[in-house]
Amino acid sequence: MCFIFVGIDVSKNKFDICIKDENGEKLLKARTYQQKKRDMDRLITDIRSLSDKCTPLLAMESTGVYHRNLFHYLIDKGFKVRLYNPIEICYLRQRRIRKTKTDKVDAEVIADAVRLDHIENNLKFNNDPDKLELKEYATSYHRIVEKISVLKLELRTALSILCPGYDEVFDNITSATSIQILRKAIKHTKLFDISESELERIFVDNNNRKHTRQTKINDVLESFSNSTCPTHYKKPLVMNVKHILGQYEILLEQRKQVEKNIKRAIDRMKPYAMTIPGIGYVTGATILGMLGDINRFDPL
Repeated sequence: MCFIFVGIDVSKNKFDICIKDENGEKLLKARTYQQKKRDMDRLITDIRSLSDKCTPLLAMESTGVYHRNLFHYLIDKGFKVRLYNPIEICYLRQRRIRKTKTDKVDAEVIADAVRLDHIENNLKFNNDPDKLELKEYATSYHRIVEKISVLKLELRTALSILCPGYDEVFDNITSATSIQILRKAIKHTKLFDISESELERIFVDNNNRKHTRQTKINDVLESFSNSTCPTHYKKPLVMNVKHILGQYEILLEQRKQVEKNIKRAIDRMKPYAMTIPGIGYVTGATILGMLGDINRFDPL
């Protein structure tokens, strides 16, 4: 069986290709296509016109988001596509005598990379649609978690100015009790005007420990009443807190939805990895999505 090697350099609105044979000879001069369906189909036609008796092996560099549509479109059409880490391609580019860097040159470097991988019998294609789906879910989940972490920092910063000491009352500034208190307190016309009885009800509703409840209530009231925040800062900061809480609520719902989709996908696949103690759905999705089929790696 013979092979041809297609290197694809993807950017936001276009992609460049270079096609080589097993000897490294160019079969098709570097060519540019637009990131549109008709050009993706034109690429497929060009590849198939050169691969009557040879199997095409495609490769591209991970760009974060820009490569995804083309990557999945080619997989759906039955092609094997290798996705490279940019660090790998950078290393190969630096080994070239000519240091020119253009999209067409990068496409040629990627074509050489997949050709050399084939020679070394070290091809690592992850073209399993189920595992690629898990990879996208896992990526979405971790992206949401990062956004939640950023919001927590922003909330802590705003509260440290508005009511110093409040963030020290709770181990988790976004605990159910803390969020409920903030939502209740900033609804009043007078900023942070909340009664002791209202605070006690919130603590009781959230099953806070009785022996520490009164201390925490006193600490919250003190942080609200002893604020030294300048008057002209208060309303903008309170508005910011409201916006943060709104975004936080949306992100929690999004995370919950992604978790459901991950569970549904893994339950459908029933992978062996989920029988390992300590591997939950999100961890399992991350492992399966990133590694793909374990059989594509050489045994030790």
